[in-house]
Amino acid sequence: MADPILRIPGVSNDEFTPEEDEYALQMARQIDLAAFIEQPATNSSPAYDVPASTGTLCVATFAMPPDQPAYNLADGSVAQHRLEKIYASDSQVAEPLHSMVIACAASLEIPDKDRLGESPALADERIILYVCGGGFITCDTPPDRLMYLRLSAELGQRVFAPRYHVAPAHRFPQPVHDVYTAYQHVLRLGFQPSNVALMGVSAGGNIALALLHLLRIQDETHLMPRACVLLAPCPDLTMAADSLQRNSDRCVLPTRPFDSPESLPRLYYGPEDGIDEAVRHPLMSPARGCLAGLPPVLALIGSHDVFVDDATALFDGIVAAGGSASLVVYPKRNHYSFLRGPAQLRDVYGRMRQFLSD
Repeated sequence: MADPILRIPGVSNDEFTPEEDEYALQMARQIDLAAFIEQPATNSSPAYDVPASTGTLCVATFAMPPDQPAYNLADGSVAQHRLEKIYASDSQVAEPLHSMVIACAASLEIPDKDRLGESPALADERIILYVCGGGFITCDTPPDRLMYLRLSAELGQRVFAPRYHVAPAHRFPQPVHDVYTAYQHVLRLGFQPSNVALMGVSAGGNIALALLHLLRIQDETHLMPRACVLLAPCPDLTMAADSLQRNSDRCVLPTRPFDSPESLPRLYYGPEDGIDEAVRHPLMSPARGCLAGLPPVLALIGSHDVFVDDATALFDGIVAAGGSASLVVYPKRNHYSFLRGPAQLRDVYGRMRQFLSD
């Protein structure tokens, strides 16, 4: 029987050997986060060609539409003030400051693949709005693009991946604004919320959840996507969960003390005052917001991930609020290895297919 996992060059399907696992952990601890502060990344990937037999990628650019509603958080928070400034700045520019990558696997029967970013190709077409990870400091790398194509092949849908602006050049909540604007653009193309599944990995899981909170705060619950899939999400940036310490030596994700300029929340927020308040806001730590009224959520994470306790708390909170949520914790898998290995990938994609087909 053929292996149903799509095999794409550059994305390994192999398990780590114990030696490779230890090497990966050592390399993770040596990551120089300060280099990202000195040499900011951009939200654009270099040109990356993929074989036509694998699929098609295109980049669509767009401006924030003039009728996009202004933000109405009305809570006096840092998030409110920053969003208002971002919105005001964006509304003054007519040029297309925003972009997204659209991925279509070769196996999809989509007509006119040269116009992938323009409109629904089929009646009632379902798509994935995918928010990639990268610790808020990278976005849309070549491996990300391979992931878009893999998801498209495995789930049988086009993948729309916003290229949000990243820190330190662009701070919280710029990525939330970018993804919200991208979602509004997708809806204006003619896609229905009931045909859009939101997906986010790692930091992208945080941003995806923040998008759901923003829709609720904006009284736009009628625009909620039909479902949300979270892969190794970091839904709480207060960095208070026990698993941050318990798994610090078992997870490839580098962790820093909360007050460090290289900590995840500080990289995202910036050096300014006010982080203690901002980090508890639902747009920065979505697990701490009101969890009622969310679409069905599926979260997948490893037991050795530093964010596993936060993912568990998120699941408990959604269920307690009367929502629908499923949590899968893979034993002895960390922030990276839970997406490695043929059997593991088969299980991950199988669960996503089942969840999104319901």
